[in-house]
Amino acid sequence: MAFAQMLERGLSVSAKADLHKIQNNRKSKQYKKLLKIKKRLDKKALRYPKTNPQMLDRINWDRINSILRKRYGH
Repeated sequence: MAFAQMLERGLSVSAKADLHKIQNNRKSKQYKKLLKIKKRLDKKALRYPKTNPQMLDRINWDRINSILRKRYGH
């Protein structure tokens, strides 16, 4: 909904922000799946990996963590 349409309907800017928060608070399947994967990787990923499998776990953990931070502010 455009800003001008919102003003015509009588919605203020704060109402728009509240509506946006409500819509973004709905947890999608993807978000829940990412949290589940992150929880599993939190246990496995080492801070200083030495072997290739440990390195893959760390790379995947970094990837999931950055997605959660950028998309969902987690």
